[in-house]
Amino acid sequence: MSDVDEQTISPEVDVWVEEVLSACNLKWDGPKTNFDRPKKENLRIDGKTPVAEHVDYLRKTLNATYARRSEIEGKAKLDRDLAQQLRYFDQAYVAVDSNIDKAQAGAGRGGASDALKDAVDQLEFMRDALEAAYYSSAKDPEEAFAELRAKIDEAKAELEELGKEKDKIQDDNAREEFQDIFEEAKAGLDQTLKTLEADKFLEAEEELEEAKTVMLDLQPGNSEEIAKRKKQYQAAVEDARKEIKKLSGKLATLADPQKKLDFDKHKAAANKIMTKVDAALKNGKVKSVRSDIPKLKAEVEKMKACFKEEPKPKAPPKGKSGKK
Repeated sequence: MSDVDEQTISPEVDVWVEEVLSACNLKWDGPKTNFDRPKKENLRIDGKTPVAEHVDYLRKTLNATYARRSEIEGKAKLDRDLAQQLRYFDQAYVAVDSNIDKAQAGAGRGGASDALKDAVDQLEFMRDALEAAYYSSAKDPEEAFAELRAKIDEAKAELEELGKEKDKIQDDNAREEFQDIFEEAKAGLDQTLKTLEADKFLEAEEELEEAKTVMLDLQPGNSEEIAKRKKQYQAAVEDARKEIKKLSGKLATLADPQKKLDFDKHKAAANKIMTKVDAALKNGKVKSVRSDIPKLKAEVEKMKACFKEEPKPKAPPKGKSGKK
């Protein structure tokens, strides 16, 4: 059934789908017909149709197409690919509008043909986005937001239960580490809820997964697994030290004073993280440095970036701002 939703469904197939899904206690919510997409325009400057008529047609078509933006916007909050399509839609709108103006301005000087062609090409990007929204399987926004809110509440309840494990921990360092991780997870869930309430579904979804990953470290740890992680973290710190030493030896080759300042800033940040990790590992707080290792690696990468030559930006081709 994977290809049926993108094909014209005959009445017989439609009935069959309903019967099968009904027997399985399911409901078919996909489109029952193909997307009604207008044929791409072929606006010729042939002396028969005035340029003004082409311009008027494109202006009306552009406005009518843009008026359907809401068909994309709601689902784009829940679908990353569709969110990108919405950006293309908006970029293409600006490009079409600009090219219509160019065609109108060049009507009497024979410069309208290219502008009309570009306007028609950009209009197709807007239709691509509408078609993508039509076939998108994204849920109803209200339903999706309610489901994610329920998942956040469920995670908060789970965190509270995990928090009770602290009283069972005898070692002071381990208890302190547990509390640090608990607070990090709690802050993450609180931020997730704020993000969702700010109408940012996709970001909230990511933040929830990050918070739940932190919560995993509140589970009673396997001693062998903890020992393995300790070695990995120690190796990561040692690698960072070697890389920083190597990069510091090249510092004299940096001619740009700002890049030298940036390098020193990131080096100081990296050293601060390494000191924290060293102390934590020494005190047996292996879990608490989980999030510090990616931060350390990021600072080292920023130090490396100070030595890279930046490519000169190229001006985009005219009339192509909505191109994928």
